[in-house]
Amino acid sequence: MKKEQLEILEELFFISSYDQLTQKISLGENELNRELLELFKKGKVKCYKSKTSNTEEENLDATKINKYYYVISKKGLQDII
Repeated sequence: MKKEQLEILEELFFISSYDQLTQKISLGENELNRELLELFKKGKVKCYKSKTSNTEEENLDATKINKYYYVISKKGLQDII
């Protein structure tokens, strides 16, 4: 796993908006977007349309990546423990 992905996962123990991630992570926007998409595709990050949503998004629209909320998945937790 890339160190950038590990940095992202470590910030997602609690659900976080994209804006919160950009403030906590030392990656540029393009790199953050790329790594979030990769983590999502691998099932290591869950994505929601709102902080209070109970419905996980099945597809992540790359053009709206900054509109979602993210949290680490069980699979992602296994990678950092």
